This record gives sequence, structure tokens and C-alpha cells, in this order.
Amino acid sequence: MVMLLALIAIVIAEIVTVVVSPIIGLILHAAIILLLLIPPMRKPETYSMTWFAALVLLPLLRILSYTIPYSSLEPYYWLAMIGIPLWLGIGVFRVFVIHDIEFFPPLRSHGVLLTLVTGVAIVPIALLGYYLAPDVALYSGDLSSRDALIVAVMLVIFAAFLEEILFRRLLLTVTVQQYGKWVGIALSGYVYGMMFLGTGSVAYMVLMAVLGTWWGWLAYRMDSIWATGFAHGIFLVLLYVVLPGLL
Repeated sequence: MVMLLALIAIVIAEIVTVVVSPIIGLILHAAIILLLLIPPMRKPETYSMTWFAALVLLPLLRILSYTIPYSSLEPYYWLAMIGIPLWLGIGVFRVFVIHDIEFFPPLRSHGVLLTLVTGVAIVPIALLGYYLAPDVALYSGDLSSRDALIVAVMLVIFAAFLEEILFRRLLLTVTVQQYGKWVGIALSGYVYGMMFLGTGSVAYMVLMAVLGTWWGWLAYRMDSIWATGFAHGIFLVLLYVVLPGLL
């Protein structure tokens, strides 16, 4: 019940942040983090700290994305300023709190082919996403330049694999544990899609929810985020770097 209420609260806070007021929405996200501290403090022996990590990092992601002062920087450096604190938080949770999840388990032999197929399949979906998402370019210069490579690397590290850890390794694991395979996969995909409400495109939000569900199924089936991280990275690099430079 705590998990479901927390996820509903996170979605409501996200809607308020985008539709009503960023300040009110961020206050709600901060309140969610504080409220999530209560169960582990009251009954630390019975409360799953993996659940706590999975839930608390989502509102923290939104708070960082709105409050870090990056207006004077190039847009692609925003990724690092948001991603570095989150990676540090994930690292702390992994060392001191989460001992029942391996974040990067080795890719099994049959997973290599599936990873490559997933990477190829994401290309036309990225093209669709480019037309659905308004003004998504992070870089529009020479695609052969060093800056283009920097943006691509940042997207892979601070967006693709970071989101895979948050949504397909942590959130997916706890929702599947609580609600079963299919409900857990669908729920994690829905929450992932709602995080794109701020794009202003309902069609793009639906696309990301579908992608989140597909990647959730793939991560569950492979017990790994290597394939989804690979596909996610290709999707973002195409969407934010390659397609704006070509089209």
C-alpha cells in the first residue's frame, strides 16, 4: 500500500509541477521524500530499503531537474549537473542500503543478439519520437565534431543508463515484487511515461510509456539493463543529436 500511494503521489506531484505551478509541484515532491522516510524509521527491520531507494530517487530526479541553476550553461551540460548527484545517490544506496539487486549483471550469451536486435529496432521509433516531441535538439552543429561526441556520451551516461537504473532496475524490481510480473511492468512503464508530461506532447508521453513498458519487459526477461540501456542510448542520441542535424 505504501508503494502504490507513493507512486500515485509522485504522478500527482508531476502533474501539479507541469500544469499548476513548478513551485507547488516541487514542494509536493519534497514532501513525498520526507514522508517516505517515516516507514523505514519506524520499522527498519520490516521495511524494504530497496523500495525506499526506488521511490525516493524519482521525486529527487524532478527536484534536481528544476532547481539546479544551469541557465548560463549549454543545454547538454544540464545532463551532467542533474545526473552526477543522482549517480552519487545511487552509489551510496548501492554500497550501504541495497544488497539484493545487482545493478549491472553480466550479459548472458543469448542476450548479445537480442541487444543488437533491440538497438536496430529502436531506430524507426526514434524517428517517430523526433516528430512527436517538440523542439528536442540538444545539439545542432557538425555531427562529426568533438562537441557532438560529448553530447552523445552525456546522453548515454546521464540519461539513458541513469534512467534504466531508476526505472528498469529499481522501480521495475519493486513493482514486480509487489504486484506480479505484468502489472509491475505496466505500472513502471506508466510512471516512466508520466515523467515526460513536461514535454507538452501527450503523444510523446504515450510513446515513452509504451517504450518504458517494452524496455521493462525486456529488462525483466533478460534480468539485465544492458540491452535496454543500449537501445535507450541510441534512441536519445538519434533524437537529440543526429536527427536534428539531419532533418
